[in-house]
Amino acid sequence: IKRDDKWYVTVDWYSDPLEDTIPDERMPQADTPQEETVSGGSWFKYDRAKAIEYADKYCGANYIIEDGYKYNKKYRSYADMGGDCANFVSQVLSDKSAGGIRTSGGWQYSKGKGSASWVNAGKFTYNLLYSGRGKLVSKGKYEKVVNYIGKVSPGDIIAYQKKGDIVHVSIITAVDSMGVPLVDSHTNDRYHVPWDLGWNSSGVTFWLIKING
Repeated sequence: IKRDDKWYVTVDWYSDPLEDTIPDERMPQADTPQEETVSGGSWFKYDRAKAIEYADKYCGANYIIEDGYKYNKKYRSYADMGGDCANFVSQVLSDKSAGGIRTSGGWQYSKGKGSASWVNAGKFTYNLLYSGRGKLVSKGKYEKVVNYIGKVSPGDIIAYQKKGDIVHVSIITAVDSMGVPLVDSHTNDRYHVPWDLGWNSSGVTFWLIKING
């Protein structure tokens, strides 16, 4: 509303990312292979620059570029199923025009849908670590992980856990003048926001993950 020539917010329809992750019972079940461990550096040829470029282009919140509010139509959006964050980060890591990491096992997108580890934040994170595609740098509350934040860089991943469940993932795409990592994500759509923005609850555990390659 406008009062005394000033605008005031009376209702905020902000969607909480903690509530926007795909629950297990709604995850894809068909065509989901068993998880498999990936070994050997030949799997990991990660193009960080292209991954960041892709994330900035398709994060859905880039006000700088034309069509910066659009997703990549090549992929299905899971926003209407509880959240699209893992689907987006999976694209960033593996799409041939992005990070280019080879998919395998339970982490894949095929026939118009993503596997459980492709679309669910928790399963995505565990697959990333168990496969060797990613390495856990630090895990804990803000007071702990902030001491390790300098060990991750653009192209790396941050996962957010609450009440024992990983409920959100984002990708670091830049670092500000103070050295604070900035992230992109889907659900909610974010472009270059501080990595802990909206996650200052004492109940949140952060996972800092370095992508190999």
